[in-house]
Amino acid sequence: MNLCIGFLELNSIAKGVEAADRILKTAETTLLFAKAGCPGKYNILFSGEVAAVTSSLEAGKEIGGAHVACARTRLKYIGGERAKYL
Repeated sequence: MNLCIGFLELNSIAKGVEAADRILKTAETTLLFAKAGCPGKYNILFSGEVAAVTSSLEAGKEIGGAHVACARTRLKYIGGERAKYL
């Protein structure tokens, strides 16, 4: 099982909340955090299998539209009991 983390940053808090909702409803992903950062920015970090994270990130980007500032995915290595992010 290949696990992955996804990150989406938006320039609108309202669009960020909408995107977080769509991300979680699109595929089986786990929300790690979703919160407002510096003024007007909203950050969403979530995890799941690679295909689920990829499809959820695309859905979040679709909702965010022109408000998307950053969108990334990274593979996650599970070693023992602790997760180490690459």
